[in-house]
Amino acid sequence: MLDEPPGAETVGKDPEAVRKLIEKIEASVRLDHADRDAIIALPYEVRHYSRGAAMVVEAEPPHVCAFLLDGWASQQKHTDDGKREIVGLMIPGDFVDLQNIFLRKSDHEAQSLTDTSAFAVPLRALQDLVFDRPAIGRALWIDALVAASIYREWLVNLGRRDALARIAHLLCELARRLERTGLIVEAQYELPLTQEQVGDITGLTSVHVNRVFKKLVSQGLIVRYGRMIEIPNLGALGAAAGFDATYLHLDQMLDRAD
Repeated sequence: MLDEPPGAETVGKDPEAVRKLIEKIEASVRLDHADRDAIIALPYEVRHYSRGAAMVVEAEPPHVCAFLLDGWASQQKHTDDGKREIVGLMIPGDFVDLQNIFLRKSDHEAQSLTDTSAFAVPLRALQDLVFDRPAIGRALWIDALVAASIYREWLVNLGRRDALARIAHLLCELARRLERTGLIVEAQYELPLTQEQVGDITGLTSVHVNRVFKKLVSQGLIVRYGRMIEIPNLGALGAAAGFDATYLHLDQMLDRAD
């Protein structure tokens, strides 16, 4: 059994979790039977994390890599005076901490934003899989490179866009990512983020975030039903944000060049 962190509950094996991981990897590369068998043979546990639980601890050596099955999680950093910056969001189908696969210590923390479940595999087993099965290694490389592309875009968003564009851009990005995983229905999705958390992503105060959401609603760019976000016209919201989805590399899932 793997070490179980506080706030996590191990629920054992689940063939459906393995299927989801194979589906994730096959979205970007072609796997043969031996590749799939190697994934099926991985030692793993399905873990449930309560909301707010630590999934990765900063400055600690990582031991497992988690693949998110359900729920949302965030990557974040803190300043010396305790201020938080959320530097990444993970939704179902994302790896929580793939960048730690070959690092001795984590340079950030990851936290569950909702109740979540994840496929947790020991790092050593994942390292062996990468070296032994080149197609799987390539898929994980692609995933890490796309994550780095998103980080770059978030840096531009934070440093060069105004408040309305920052939040509009975030909403556009989430819409496209959720669309890819089938979690957006009729231009609507649930946004399980508080105004404070949105502010920690966009560098704004909670008050400013509230004002921007009201402005987006008044301009007809979004409709809000509690935590539900409806985007009547993604093109119009994207124009307000200066949004270009190229950085998400969504075509990577379609080409699967070999």
